[in-house]
Amino acid sequence: MLDELRGGLSYVRHHGSLVGLIVLAATTTFLGFSVLTFLPLFTQRVFHQGAATYSYLLAFSRLRLGARRTHRGVAGKVSAHGN
Repeated sequence: MLDELRGGLSYVRHHGSLVGLIVLAATTTFLGFSVLTFLPLFTQRVFHQGAATYSYLLAFSRLRLGARRTHRGVAGKVSAHGN
């Protein structure tokens, strides 16, 4: 497994266009995770609301992620079938 990881990192390092994509993916993942982690604090200190508002915000963030996945999945299936 360690050899495969080294091989993958070497491949990315030698293909300059992939380095930017990997950095972008890591950054968005890191920032997205922190938003969900701090969502209770945002709810309390920024919006001055309680648990009900927190649950609405959490549900909305989950719906947005699910909608993106569903949309991409449909687009991939349509293009794969040539429609």
